[in-house]
Amino acid sequence: MGITMTNNTSNYYVISYSSQGKCNLLDSNVKGLKKQIVIECCSRLVTTMIFKKISNELLSKNHNLEIIHNPLDNNMIDGIIDTSQNIGIFSKSIIEKDYPQTQRIDLNCCYTSETGKIEEIKNDIKNCFDKSFEYFKDAKKIHDDWEHVYIQNIDFSRADEITEDKIKEILGDTSFDKEAIVRERFFGAISANGATNYVEEIINSKKTRYFIKGRPGTSKSTMLRKLAQKAKESGIDVDIYYCASDINSLDMLVFPELDICIFDSTSPHEFFPTKDTDLVIDMYSELLEDNFDEKNEALLEEIKNKYSVSVAKGISVLKEIVKLQDNLETEYISTIDFDLLAKIYDEILEITN
Repeated sequence: MGITMTNNTSNYYVISYSSQGKCNLLDSNVKGLKKQIVIECCSRLVTTMIFKKISNELLSKNHNLEIIHNPLDNNMIDGIIDTSQNIGIFSKSIIEKDYPQTQRIDLNCCYTSETGKIEEIKNDIKNCFDKSFEYFKDAKKIHDDWEHVYIQNIDFSRADEITEDKIKEILGDTSFDKEAIVRERFFGAISANGATNYVEEIINSKKTRYFIKGRPGTSKSTMLRKLAQKAKESGIDVDIYYCASDINSLDMLVFPELDICIFDSTSPHEFFPTKDTDLVIDMYSELLEDNFDEKNEALLEEIKNKYSVSVAKGISVLKEIVKLQDNLETEYISTIDFDLLAKIYDEILEITN
């Protein structure tokens, strides 16, 4: 069963696995919720099945939902937020602290006790995660070298000028006498199937869309960071989307009240203008001498290839993790009490109505 996607749904991630390990951005997304329901369940398949059934039930009543996806496997769901009721339902796997107004639902009672085989698989998964993080750390170091090639050659004063111009152009004199609502998320993920993202969906309905073009180290993230800071100081709500491979880098800002988005439109999330109102900010042509890439082709190609190899190694380990998780699911599903599970599902559904 899938979720019937409509204009009432939005999709994103709050977890990433990268050079910094596991990064969790759930906190800012639960602010303002009147209730959190945390589902404790050893099976991600069962948890996802419940999320999908609840989502379709709520969508049939025309509720607005945010779907939080699992970064390793886009078909798995880590949580849903019903913004029509200000209720969040989350898997225990993404909960790292206690939130107020939280109700916990334990589904582990539907399973027999864990076996030695399950513990062995869990340990293998942990070891694979550690291995993948090392590959992604290597990739980050190579990416830093890639950035350095451009950083040592860009015109920083011009970068500052462009940033200040865009802040004025996008935000102008807009200011609200309130505290800005800031939500932090990922629009994409490094999954077992490679890079995935929801960029097209997020930007589709925005009236004004800014596509930032450039290369690593050409001040794209710096521009977004300064723009986000100005918005917060002006009481303007902003959704901040971080880079899934580097939590210290920003990839997109959405200003819901202004109907504006601005994002890093380069690989692996490169898109091109399709509307008359779309605008392009080309940091490459503004900050670097003509034909810079061509003049440094050999060096850049060497770095790019090394980076691709390192990322591919990390992704290959993520594939191993998914296979191990599938083996884990086989162990769990073989012991499940489906009648008890159906009864508890009805209880969860009653809570959300």
